[in-house]
Amino acid sequence: MTNKKLEINAPEGYVIDQENSTFEKIVFKKHVPKIVGRWEDLPLIGGFYIGAFSVLTEYQGEMPPSDTNSNTCKTPNQAEGLIALAQLSQLYDNFIDGWSIEGDIGNITNYYYIDIKQIHRDSYTVQCASAFKSFLAFKTTEKAKQFINLHRELLITASVWF
Repeated sequence: MTNKKLEINAPEGYVIDQENSTFEKIVFKKHVPKIVGRWEDLPLIGGFYIGAFSVLTEYQGEMPPSDTNSNTCKTPNQAEGLIALAQLSQLYDNFIDGWSIEGDIGNITNYYYIDIKQIHRDSYTVQCASAFKSFLAFKTTEKAKQFINLHRELLITASVWF
């Protein structure tokens, strides 16, 4: 006598309700993912981490979150975007040459910021604002455009986060 087996695949968006299922009757329930409030409460993480010399390495498998893997992103694009953001923060600090939006908030009516999510290879948007802070804020629209022209590729890479 040969053994026979029956595999049950839950419909998409459902899981087997183990509490209410029996050998004779399989009950499905809607899959409701558990939303956690803190990174440390995630059961497992995996993806790509930024290692020494900014090298991206893919984790083989998943592991519990810890201080040693807090530099892990889910996708390689996200990890590359974090590296680009770090580089942009250093380039920006050098580019503005000591100017600070915090220092000028009462002295200027407007400042100009780069809307990173609008950066494309052939076009971009420089917005004018007076009431909120931005990662890349400039005293003039010309300075913002100059920064874009110098660092367009990094801005495009970083745009995955905006």
